[in-house]
Amino acid sequence: MYSNFIYEAINQIHINFDPWKGYYEPIFTLLNKTLKNKDLRYTISCRFYVENGKITRIDREEVSSKIEAREFLIKISPVVSAGIINDLYIGGSFFDLYFHFATKEWIDKVIANEGKT
Repeated sequence: MYSNFIYEAINQIHINFDPWKGYYEPIFTLLNKTLKNKDLRYTISCRFYVENGKITRIDREEVSSKIEAREFLIKISPVVSAGIINDLYIGGSFFDLYFHFATKEWIDKVIANEGKT
């Protein structure tokens, strides 16, 4: 039943990651690559490193675009609230996002629609 709720949320939530090219696209491409080889039957996390308020790395990979962490977190707040992203932990110079099975599907949808989901 919970999984049905998550899949319904994926189809109902509308977020516009604009500007896409060169700004949000590198974040989602890197997330897609990171989650591709992980077993999403279990909750996994990605650590986003922040310097001077901007996201600089996800786990060990450097991000080519330097997005404001605050702006990114505001954009994804409906996804966190709906449970598509399982949890969020904010530390001093980083934040962790915890993903589960449906997150990969949502990220694929964001990429396929070039930031419009």
